[in-house]
Amino acid sequence: MSPSNDSGNCYSCGTANLSHHKFCHYCGANIVDDQLCPHCGTANSAEHRFCVNCGGTLSCSESGGGTSGLRRPGLTTIARVLQLRPALTVSRALAEAQNSLGSMLDRHDSAAPGVVEISLVAALTIIALVVRVWNLGEVPYGTHGDELVLAEDAQRLLDGTRLDTWVWAKAMIYVGWMALMLRIGETDIATIRLASATLGTAIIPVGYLLVRSLFPFRVAILSAAMLVVSLWFVLQSRIAFPMVSAILFAMLAMYLSILAVRHRRWWLAALAGIVLGLGLYTYKLFLIYFVGFWGASILALLINPELRRQKYVWIILGVSVLTSLRLLTHYITDFDSVVLGNLRDEYGRGSALSPEGWLEIPGLALHAILLVNNPVSGGSIDAAPRVPIVPLIPAVFFWLGLAVTVILMKQRRYQLLLVGWLIGMLPILVVPGSEGRRYLFGIFFVLVIVSIGLNAILSLLIETVRGELSSRTNQGIARRVGYGAASVLATIFISLFSLSSFLDFNYWRNSGELRWFFSQDSIHAFEFIQTLGDESDIRYYSARVPFDSRERRLIAPVAVGLDGGNHHGGDGTIWSGGALRGSTVFVFIDEYLPLAAELEAAWPGVQKVAEHIRDGETVYLAYLIPYPDIGDTSATRPP
Repeated sequence: MSPSNDSGNCYSCGTANLSHHKFCHYCGANIVDDQLCPHCGTANSAEHRFCVNCGGTLSCSESGGGTSGLRRPGLTTIARVLQLRPALTVSRALAEAQNSLGSMLDRHDSAAPGVVEISLVAALTIIALVVRVWNLGEVPYGTHGDELVLAEDAQRLLDGTRLDTWVWAKAMIYVGWMALMLRIGETDIATIRLASATLGTAIIPVGYLLVRSLFPFRVAILSAAMLVVSLWFVLQSRIAFPMVSAILFAMLAMYLSILAVRHRRWWLAALAGIVLGLGLYTYKLFLIYFVGFWGASILALLINPELRRQKYVWIILGVSVLTSLRLLTHYITDFDSVVLGNLRDEYGRGSALSPEGWLEIPGLALHAILLVNNPVSGGSIDAAPRVPIVPLIPAVFFWLGLAVTVILMKQRRYQLLLVGWLIGMLPILVVPGSEGRRYLFGIFFVLVIVSIGLNAILSLLIETVRGELSSRTNQGIARRVGYGAASVLATIFISLFSLSSFLDFNYWRNSGELRWFFSQDSIHAFEFIQTLGDESDIRYYSARVPFDSRERRLIAPVAVGLDGGNHHGGDGTIWSGGALRGSTVFVFIDEYLPLAAELEAAWPGVQKVAEHIRDGETVYLAYLIPYPDIGDTSATRPP
């Protein structure tokens, strides 16, 4: 038995007094190396006296062949793995390579002191908040109908109205949080979106804690930095959709579950179960995460007898059911119409829930993995851009990180990483399409894998620099230079990642799809109508949004008028609505813009009072017929 760290401290997180432990009880890193059989090279547990493969005696002189026996500065660590003695078998070579790689990735982790670590995470959280709330009411410009549906539910909650069960299933916690925002702020689109912006900001520290519970400081801080500027997380945090609330609860449930099992605290297990159960009340998509979490937990219990004998996983699962019993009963008793029916009605298929859907899962899983390089299926209600999940250069680090993950998959933390990624992948396996939104939890783990790949390069850089300088100067200077070089490289990487995300975000905010889905033309017209107050009667012509819409009620609540377009009850002519009853404003949008010429010909005294042009294209026209009172005696033709 050879301690990987002579001081008895964990080289990953710095936890002390671990000389008699095999694993760190805080982060799970190896503290005592496995013994390698001198006869066949098989890795054996440190307490074994005989090889589990060939039965040979395990010599103490050979037991240090793991991480401690391969510590060499620079590239010597890798070189020794490549220049193996002929007596080594393939299994021993693989074991030494795994131990060498794992040791290198963890050994030079710059485990920051608590104050510094907290300060860095706090700084990233503040930056994330600024990125998410800056000009929130104008970027993206306009509003989506679903944003206002949730706002109406929040307002009804403030008014004391009882909400129906489907609202509970859809986004009750998110609606409640939005109601709090409306209580302390104005009733406008910025306040409505503030619900997502604040929850999206909370993802940063929670995501950091989740990664930090499994991996070294450098992997966690790189993951948090990418979360701050990632296009997909910024985009979903700036629109009033409940997706970010589901991601936040999924991250928190996973983090608390890891802590509960690791520290063996029943109250942490109960808290994890409560968070997991409450997650069902954040967004209807969370049901897939809930089922995935249950499936992974049951599989772990079947595989691991020790875990099965403990009570903590059972507590998590039991409390999660009790917390969400109302919704689970609703889902189970009305499964065909609520779950399958919703999938069929909204997406036109049941995907993996149908017999033919199971055959598509392997192809969809491969498609999800390749989204790192291939564009996601954009559009849909959030008008997400059709770009890859990560830019080209970070994609290289993703594949490197995935290779490291596969090589070190015998470590439990890498197994948990892959399980979390698979759970995050489930929504687009069940309901293909719109990956920018439904794959968001999976994108989080993609960023973690990118950080693992980058950490491998940074660790190799530190080893190389220290190896080159150790013979010329003291170890302290060599160490500082190595960490300094790694910090510069990491800063360059995050800067390039941020620039790429900004360019993609700028493309998204100016895209034609966003203009359509967020009804930007109608919002421009309603903002003009709002300036008229209730002094004029409005004749409104639009193919996209009716006059009596949530958008108009939010922006111009006192305006009085009716629809003239045949899309929403009118006859599509300037005579729609009958006789004029006083000062009247005609507003033409979309395909009704040509009616402006007819209006000018019919009423020579008509006045053009507003015209909005965007990119050389007329968005809307508004005309005022300034008759103070023409009564109700006029025919449907002008006098």
